[in-house]
Amino acid sequence: MTDLLHRAWHHPVYGPAILIAVGLPVFVGAIILLVVVPFFVGADTIRAVISGTPSRLSGLHPVVLWGSVAAWTGIAGYAALAARMGAINRAAMREATVVLNGPVTAKTAAGRLRKAVIAAGIAGVEVSGLIEEDYGHGFWVSRGQDRFWVAVCEAGVDTVVVSASYDAGFGLWQRISHRADASLHGEIWTVVTSALATMGRVVA
Repeated sequence: MTDLLHRAWHHPVYGPAILIAVGLPVFVGAIILLVVVPFFVGADTIRAVISGTPSRLSGLHPVVLWGSVAAWTGIAGYAALAARMGAINRAAMREATVVLNGPVTAKTAAGRLRKAVIAAGIAGVEVSGLIEEDYGHGFWVSRGQDRFWVAVCEAGVDTVVVSASYDAGFGLWQRISHRADASLHGEIWTVVTSALATMGRVVA
């Protein structure tokens, strides 16, 4: 079923048809709940206050009214969640630009960093194998609920950008409630920067 939907979505005819059939009603419904209903509710409330006449909102279907309230509540909740996750991610992100001594690839540099983290023997940590990404290479360093992604990205001739960042994974509750272990993050970054000092010069 999933494969069928995937092929249909990328089909030159069925893809646009699905987009219109599903996306257009959702778009129109969102405009009604987020803009049209609040506008008429606000206008009628102002009219009732100024004229001293009863509100006409009794004619508005409760499902539409509460649907509008739910839609705006959802947007406000999502904005608050995004702000919190952004603050957590910014607090748990360390980065350095390094000019390497000689021609060293991102893969080689990441491999050396991985070996350095393993050799450091940080209590309770698990280190994944080297993983290739489209921007370079990296590996996971985990302990309990804390997962840190150490990545090396090629940024020019003999230059790499190295980062160690917290990743809460796909668990929504963990993204909201859990804060990265700052002590563990500091230990990992100390090992990383020490290893980088033997490979080149940190410029930023």
